[in-house]
Amino acid sequence: MTKYIVTGNKGFIGTHMCNLLAEKGDIFYGIDANLAGSNCFETEGTKNCQKQYTYNLCDLNLYEEIKSDFNNDFKDVIVINYAAFSHVDLSIKTPISLVAQNIQSTYTIAEFCAKNNITFVNIGTDEIFGELTIDEPPFSSFSPLHPRNPYSASKACSEVLLESLVAQYPNWKLLRTRCVNNFGEYQDYTKLIPVCISNILNNQPIPVYGQGKQIRSWIDAKVHNEVVYRLIQKSFVNGKCMLDLRASRCYNIGSIYELSNISLISEICNIMNVDVNSVVQFVSDPRGNAHDFRYSLDSRSTEHYLSYNFTGFDFKSRLQQVIEWYKNNLSNKEQMWKGSSNV
Repeated sequence: MTKYIVTGNKGFIGTHMCNLLAEKGDIFYGIDANLAGSNCFETEGTKNCQKQYTYNLCDLNLYEEIKSDFNNDFKDVIVINYAAFSHVDLSIKTPISLVAQNIQSTYTIAEFCAKNNITFVNIGTDEIFGELTIDEPPFSSFSPLHPRNPYSASKACSEVLLESLVAQYPNWKLLRTRCVNNFGEYQDYTKLIPVCISNILNNQPIPVYGQGKQIRSWIDAKVHNEVVYRLIQKSFVNGKCMLDLRASRCYNIGSIYELSNISLISEICNIMNVDVNSVVQFVSDPRGNAHDFRYSLDSRSTEHYLSYNFTGFDFKSRLQQVIEWYKNNLSNKEQMWKGSSNV
């Protein structure tokens, strides 16, 4: 039976993946350094996790413990890597430490997996492609990488390093995904949607960089993880790799919901019966020209591969559910989240 190891399993998207694995009845383990952005919620994922490893991915003691727990038998093990420091503003303020951490941690666990022939699924971001104008078509999985901030550069570098490991270990099974902005329950309260909800509830202004014209695509974290799960099932069957290992396998996971930041904030205000003009406070943009204007991914090849239309989920209905969840869980946010963003 397949066993999963989920890195960053206490982060926002990793939490949703563990809940999904619990729902599917799968066996899974978690690795999380329990740093900024990790959450403390008791979920089906935490209840059903076989073992929680509290390590930084760069700590070599982690891998000795894993080898011992699995008796060096990794035949049916799949690692899903969500762990990353994903705070763009912080990456601009302190680029060296954050970039080094992202690159080193991904390479360390990937190298361990490659040496032990452990299937590896890397969860990436649309930010590695850079920005689009309003008229340009969405990025395809073959678009060139053109990151424009230290965070996205670290994610792009990690992907290049993964490719180098494929060259060194030609039988290693690697699958990569790139996804648009996620929203849902358990997201760190310093991110855009939770900030909007929290500030409205507390009668505080919502700070908006510039004029809020930057455009992002949004996908439900539950939908995102369902796509990742289906990709794994489709690509790796009973331990046999269905992918051409000679080819670079990258899958875009996008959405039809492209919204400017100010449009998204307006949608949240409408749901919460608040006048957007009364709560928005436009502030100077600390990212300046490094603030990418638009991200968008072409996911048609992924949908065709899976025979699954995931880009057209019910955005407004899910946003309403997420708002209700935060209404019930923001009162003790300092106790339930570590307080900045890492996954």
